[in-house]
Amino acid sequence: MAIRFMERGEGGGGGAVGVTTQRGSTVYVHVLDWNQPVLALAGMPRPVHAAKLLRDGSSVEFSVVKGGLVLRIPEAQPGEVDRVIVLELEAAK
Repeated sequence: MAIRFMERGEGGGGGAVGVTTQRGSTVYVHVLDWNQPVLALAGMPRPVHAAKLLRDGSSVEFSVVKGGLVLRIPEAQPGEVDRVIVLELEAAK
């Protein structure tokens, strides 16, 4: 899959902040090292119709922008090293 995370220090070094995995129409965004309130993703394969946290099913705010998606990232729980956000994509046509 070609979903791309914004990188820390984009344009000037840094490193990736997470990875994505996909099963069918569900994309799992693994946020491993990010402490900012928003995260940009580029290259979504299809439009997103819902976003939620895997840990408790609570909704995650998102905005569609040219070229991708911006997620409002909830704060990590104490000791949480992988915040997983579940994106439900529109069905393939």
